[in-house]
Amino acid sequence: MTVDSKLLDDLNFLSSVLLVSRSSLITELLSPTCAQMRGVIELTNSATGNSGNSETLARDPEKVRSYIEGLSQAISDQKQQYDSAANLMLSEMDTQANGH
Repeated sequence: MTVDSKLLDDLNFLSSVLLVSRSSLITELLSPTCAQMRGVIELTNSATGNSGNSETLARDPEKVRSYIEGLSQAISDQKQQYDSAANLMLSEMDTQANGH
C-alpha cells in the first residue's frame, strides 16, 4: 500500500503514541468506513438492479430518493463513527505519558 508522506507521518505518530502497529491502526480506522462505503455501493447496485446502469437510477425518482436517503444515512453513520473513534483516540492520548 502506498500512502502520501503526510499520511505516513501521521500514522507513524499515532501508532507510536498509541503503542499499536500501523496495520492495526489502519484496520481500525478503515474497517467501519469500508463497510459503510460497501453498503452504499451495494445500495446503488441494488437500486440499479445490479446492472450498473446509472440511467435506470436517474430515471426513477423513487430509486433516486431511496439512494439519496441511504447515502445520507451512511454519511451520518460515518460521521458518528468517526467522532467516536476520534474521541476515543484523544482520550487514550490524554492518558499516555507525553515524555516531555
